[in-house]
Amino acid sequence: MSGEEPAPEVQSVGEYVLDREIGKGSFAQVFRAHHQHPPYQLVAVKSVTRSKLSPKLLENLEGEISILKSMRHTNIVDLRDCLYTDEHIHLIMEYCPGGDLSLYIRKHGDVAPWDGDPAINPLAAAQRAKFPHPEDGGLHDAMVRSFLAQLVSAVRFLRSKDIVHRDIKPQNLLLQIPDDECLASGHPSEIPQIKVADFGFARSLPAASLAKTLCGSPLYMAPEILRYEKYDAKADLWSVGAVLYEMCVGKPPFRAANHVELLRRIEQSGDRIKFPDERSPQSMAKDAARRRLQGEPPRPPAHEIAPDIKQLIRRLLKRHPVERMSFDELFTDPVITNVPYSGRAIIKDELAASVHLAQLPPDMLLGPVPTAPPQDGATQPTPAPAAVDMDPSSKADRQTTHDAPPTRSAVGFDAPETAPSTTSLCAEAKPRGHPSALSRAISMASERLFHKGTSPLSSPLPAAGALASNQGLRDQPVPTPADPTAVLDDLRSLAKKAFVLAEFADARFAELSPPPPHDPAYSPAQSSPYSAGGHMQEIAAAESLALYVRALGFLQRGIELIRTNMEHLEGDQHPEMRHLVQWFRARFEENYEKSMHARAQCDPSSLTEATSHIDRQIFDKALELARTAALEELEGNKRNPSGWDATPCILAYETASSLLLGLLDPSEDRMGLSMHSISTVEKFLQSISKRLGVLSPHPPAAAVPVS
Repeated sequence: MSGEEPAPEVQSVGEYVLDREIGKGSFAQVFRAHHQHPPYQLVAVKSVTRSKLSPKLLENLEGEISILKSMRHTNIVDLRDCLYTDEHIHLIMEYCPGGDLSLYIRKHGDVAPWDGDPAINPLAAAQRAKFPHPEDGGLHDAMVRSFLAQLVSAVRFLRSKDIVHRDIKPQNLLLQIPDDECLASGHPSEIPQIKVADFGFARSLPAASLAKTLCGSPLYMAPEILRYEKYDAKADLWSVGAVLYEMCVGKPPFRAANHVELLRRIEQSGDRIKFPDERSPQSMAKDAARRRLQGEPPRPPAHEIAPDIKQLIRRLLKRHPVERMSFDELFTDPVITNVPYSGRAIIKDELAASVHLAQLPPDMLLGPVPTAPPQDGATQPTPAPAAVDMDPSSKADRQTTHDAPPTRSAVGFDAPETAPSTTSLCAEAKPRGHPSALSRAISMASERLFHKGTSPLSSPLPAAGALASNQGLRDQPVPTPADPTAVLDDLRSLAKKAFVLAEFADARFAELSPPPPHDPAYSPAQSSPYSAGGHMQEIAAAESLALYVRALGFLQRGIELIRTNMEHLEGDQHPEMRHLVQWFRARFEENYEKSMHARAQCDPSSLTEATSHIDRQIFDKALELARTAALEELEGNKRNPSGWDATPCILAYETASSLLLGLLDPSEDRMGLSMHSISTVEKFLQSISKRLGVLSPHPPAAAVPVS
C-alpha cells in the first residue's frame, strides 16, 4: 500500500493513532497505527464491523481472539490488546512490515515490499548477495528451509495447544525483520522472520476429534475438506506441504478455478507430485516450440530441488490422511532438524508457567551440571533412593539383576540378553535411523526388547472395569495396602508406567542426536552453518529430561511403597518381590544418570517449553501406538483371518494403556488435567481394553524383530 491512500474515517483507536489502511476484507479493515506516546510503537489494528458479522462469523472472530490471547510464540502474530465499541471490535496486533510470503515469492524475494516501500527493504541487499533466488521461480534452498522450520515451529506449538489453523497459506504468513528472540533461536539475520496470522478459521480440535466444515483457501485446502468429509488436525499438514511446494517452485502444486475442479485434479494426480526439474527432454522441447509459436520468451531452465525436500513434500501431499505423514514425523524430519532454529513459546498465564516449572525438582534446574556422563571407574555421586535391602546381596548379585525387569508381567517386556551398564547406556547412546511407523513405536520398535521371543503379558493392563479404582485413587496418597498381593499389583503398575516413560525418553533423546561422521546416516549438510548442531540437541534433551523426571517419580513411589510395607513382604513366599526391589533400585539409578546426561545438554530456557507440552506428547504417542496397532490388527486379519501373530499389537496396546494410565495417576494432579481431558483419556483406555480383550485369546507366536 502507498502512503497516498486517504486517511481512515476513524482517526484513533484507544491509545493508538491510525496511519493508513494496509488491508481490507469483506468484514474488516486492517490499519497500520502507532502509539500516541513515545516511543510511538507501530501496531496493526484489525477493525471488524459488528453489523456485518453473522453469528457464525462472530463465533470465528471470538475464537481468533481467544486463541491469540492465550499464547505467544516467536512465529505467531501477537495480540497486544482487544477493544470493543458499539460498532467495531478492534484487535491491536503485532505489526509485520514485510508483507506476506505470497508477495515475497511472487517478487522472488529481492523486491519484497517493506512497510509499503520496496526501496527501504533493509534485508534486500544481504539477501541478493547471500541467497540469490532461482530465475524460474521459487526461493533459494536455504531460505525455503528456514521458512519451513519457522512454520513448523509454529505448527508444533499450535499442535501442543490442540489448535488446528485450517487456513495455512502464504497470504497468512507475514514477514518482518528478525527480532532478538528469533535471532536467539539460531535464525540467520539475513532471512525474514515468519509470523503465522489470521486465526479466523482456527479451532480447538483434540487429536481424536473430527470436524466437518468447509473452510480455508481452496488452493491450500486438504482434499478431505474439499470432499466435505470429516477431517482432523492432519488437514494442516497438507497445507504445510502445499506452501512448501510453492516456496520451492513458485506456484501451488494444484491450481483450478473452483474447488470442484481442484479436487478433480488432486484425485487425478494419484499422489504423483511433479516438479519442473523432472520434466523429460521431449516435454521441454514441446514447451519451447509452443512458446516460440506464441511469441513468448524462452522459459528459464528449471533449477534443481533438493531430493529431501521433494520427499517431504510427497509425504505431506497424500490425498488420504491415513497415508499422510504424522506430526511427530514432520517435527523430527531431517529437513526440519537440520535447521538450527527452534521458535520460543512464552506462556502468557504466569500461574500455568509456575505449574509447569514445578514439575522439575530444583536440583534439575539449578546448580552445576556434569558435561558428560561418568566414565568407567569415575566416581559420581548418585542420590540413591531410600534403602530397601530386603535381602542383602553382594555387588555381583546386584550387577546380575541391574537391568533385568522382575518378570514379563511386571513391566510388559522381556529383558535384553546382554545388559550394558548404566554409564555405557548414557555414554554410548547412538542416534537411531528413521524406522517405519510401526518400528518407531516405542513398544514395537526398540530392537533390544526383541532379542528374546516375546509373548503377550500373562496379566494384561487394567481393563475398563479397573478404571474406577484408578479414578478413586486420584484423591488419595500413595496406597499402602497390607495385602502382599495388592502391593505386588501396585508395584507392577508403577513399574509399567516408569518403563514406558523411560523408553519414550530414550527414543526422544536418540531421534534428534546427529549421527557421527562415520555413521551411514551422516550427511555433509549436517556440518554446514545451517546444521541443527547443539541447539536441536538442547530441545531434545529438555523434552527427554522431562520424561525421565516423570519416570523417576513413579520409580521413587515404588521404592517408598516397598519400604512402607516391609513387614508384610518378608519371607520367600513372594520371590517376585526380590526381583522387583532390585529392578526399582537399578532403574532409578539408571534413569537418574540418564536424566543428568540430558540435563547437561539442555539450556534451562528450553525447559519451560519442553515441560509445557509433555502431557500432549505422551497422549499423542499413546494415540499413535493405539492407531498403529489397530491398523496392524486390520492387516493381520486380512492376511490370515484364521490365525496371525497378535503379539506386536498387544504390546503396542498395552504400552499405550500404560502411558495413558500415567496421565491419570493420582500423583499427577498437579498437571491440572481438565475433566474433559480426563474423560477423553478414560474413553481411549476403555477402547484399548476392549481390543486387548479381543486379542488376548490369540495364541502367541515367535516374535520377530520389527524393522
